[in-house]
Amino acid sequence: MNPGQWDEPTGSSRCIRTGRATELYRCFLLDRLDALAVMPGIARVVAFTPPEARARMAALAPAGFRLVAQEGDDLTERLTRLFDRLMADGHPAAPAMDSDSPTLPMAYGPTRRARWPPARPTS
Repeated sequence: MNPGQWDEPTGSSRCIRTGRATELYRCFLLDRLDALAVMPGIARVVAFTPPEARARMAALAPAGFRLVAQEGDDLTERLTRLFDRLMADGHPAAPAMDSDSPTLPMAYGPTRRARWPPARPTS
């Protein structure tokens, strides 16, 4: 997540006044964080950029969320480094859920019963 992007809307939000687009994105983010806060059996991690935004993200994230600054020059590099770090920390999987897709039902989110990688069929 990039709190700085709230200051300048992009994509479809261009048709909304800047202040309204910022508030809409903030609501998407808070809804996603609230939904994850009550999901059982997961490690809650908020990855953000730039690193200087830690205090701003800490003010938004509910208690119990781990804040991790993204590292890298572009989105691909930042996500690759994040997933590598989470795997190195012992997480068996690290599904990414963003605040821009609030219509994904939380029932499709990770659960304690999820298995990754999926079991391979036996011959």
